[in-house]
Amino acid sequence: MKNILYILILSINVFNAQNNEKIVVGYLDEFGNYTDKEHAVYFESTSRFNKNLHKYQKYVLEDSITAQIVENYYYDDNNKKQGKYISYAKNGLPNSSGYFKDGFKIGIWKYYYNSIDGVSQVREQVTYRSNLKTGKFKLFHKSGELLGEGENLNDQLFGVCKWYFENGQISSMEVYNNKGKLTEIKQWDEQGVERKKDFRVKFEDKQMKNISEILGTRVENVLSNQNISLNLNENEKYKLFAKFQVDKEGRIKNVNVRGPSSKLEDLVKRTIQN
Repeated sequence: MKNILYILILSINVFNAQNNEKIVVGYLDEFGNYTDKEHAVYFESTSRFNKNLHKYQKYVLEDSITAQIVENYYYDDNNKKQGKYISYAKNGLPNSSGYFKDGFKIGIWKYYYNSIDGVSQVREQVTYRSNLKTGKFKLFHKSGELLGEGENLNDQLFGVCKWYFENGQISSMEVYNNKGKLTEIKQWDEQGVERKKDFRVKFEDKQMKNISEILGTRVENVLSNQNISLNLNENEKYKLFAKFQVDKEGRIKNVNVRGPSSKLEDLVKRTIQN
C-alpha cells in the first residue's frame, strides 16, 4: 500500500508528539539542491527520534496537495546513518532496504525492480561489510528466477560465481581471484550444452540478453543508491548501445556507450569499467 503524505500539513506548525521538538522542513529541486517551495520537486523533514537518534524522511511531490515518501532513515548527532534504511520508488514500492552502522552499509541489503503492477520483486541481494560488498550475493530475473549467485570481496567478484538462464539452466561458471581477476570460465547454452569456443566468439542473442540484464541491474542499483536524476520520462524504456574490449588478462577497455543522455552514458560506462 502506498504511503501518502498530504502536503496540507506544511501550512501549519508540525511537532514531534514524543518530545515536542519541531520538525525541520526543507525543499529540494530535482538534483537534491535546496530551493524554494515553488520550484521544489522533493521536500524533507527531520525530527528527534530518541535521545541518540534523529529521523529523516524525504518525499517527492506528486502534485499540489500530495507527496510520496521516497527515503526513510535514522542518523546520530554526528550525522552518521544508523539502523534501518529504506527507499521507495515513486509508485510507493520499496527501492532498496538494509542497515547502516556509523554511516557504513552492513549486512544484507536488498534492491528491488521498480514494478508497475503493484508487486515488489527483489532484483539483487548483496552483503556489505563497512560499506564494501563483501560476502554472498544473489541476482534475480524479473520473473523471480535466479540470475546469478556468488561472493564479493572488497567490491569485486570473488571465488566461484554462477549465472543462470531464466529456465534455471546455468549459463556461466566463473572463478575470480582475491583481486577480482577472472581466472577460469565455463559456459553453457540454454539446453545445457557446454560451449567450447573462446571469448572472441560473437555473442549470441540469448547471451547478450543475459549480459544486458546483469549490467542493467547494476546501473539501476547505482541510480537508486545515489538518487541520480537523469531527466528522462518515467515509465519509458530506453535502449543503450555499449561496445568494449576484454584483453587476455580479463581487463575491460575501450568502452563506448550511446544512449538517450550523456549523463546516462557516463553512468553506464563507469558501471562497465568497474
